[in-house]
Amino acid sequence: MILRLFITALLSVMAMQATAKSWVPDTPLLVVYKLHGQTRKYQYTFTSADKGLTLAWGIERNTKWQSGSFTISAEALKNADKMSFLQPIDGEHISLPDDMTYLVISDKAYADLVNDGAFTYNNTEFKATGRHEERDGYSLTEAHDSAEGCTLWILDREGFHLIWQMADNPLEINWTVSPMP
Repeated sequence: MILRLFITALLSVMAMQATAKSWVPDTPLLVVYKLHGQTRKYQYTFTSADKGLTLAWGIERNTKWQSGSFTISAEALKNADKMSFLQPIDGEHISLPDDMTYLVISDKAYADLVNDGAFTYNNTEFKATGRHEERDGYSLTEAHDSAEGCTLWILDREGFHLIWQMADNPLEINWTVSPMP
């Protein structure tokens, strides 16, 4: 009986860990981009799989629904140190290289932020500011690039480190995430 309880408890813990590592939002998120005075509102749906993460996107433009996707490999989700700033193009389904993510940072980068107080992406060091906030029911951590002034708010989620907000990006590509209305 005790052995059965122990095995049941162990399996429950393992299931919770597996769920935590593969967590992605179960509803679409709205990502509002601002670039050179223009605003674009994209809907993103996230799908996790053994081979990585797919971000399916859609936007209504000129009374037509446009869509595509970005796929991030499992290796990139673990160890990437580069961010793609590709603009979504209607009908394109992009698979990113193993060192590159889109809208998220890798597990390694997030671990570096938590454990060492900083991480490097695209050859830019982002340091933890010590500020934490809750927005839309999600816990976020702030990181700042002191060389060029970019600020990131990163989702505090095991296995899913979405950049909830990017502000003052020197490339002028800024965004804010929110649940769909």
